[in-house]
Amino acid sequence: SGQPWSVQATTNAGGTVSMQVWVNGLLDHTEAVSPYCAFGDKGTTCTTVLKPKGTYTMEFRVLSNGIEVTRQAMVVTAN
Repeated sequence: SGQPWSVQATTNAGGTVSMQVWVNGLLDHTEAVSPYCAFGDKGTTCTTVLKPKGTYTMEFRVLSNGIEVTRQAMVVTAN
């Protein structure tokens, strides 16, 4: 519905940090530059992205030197 949202996790990530974004169980993309944006802004300001109506399971996996150190999932509804 156009409302901003974010995911926050505490982890001991160091070295080369990246974030994988999974949508409905499939890897969508990997972000290597902060801020890590759900739809692939690659380190620029996160922007609004229109998605088809429906419910999406978004999962964010933080990697430190290529090893997963934490993950967080949430359900997002586009209407």
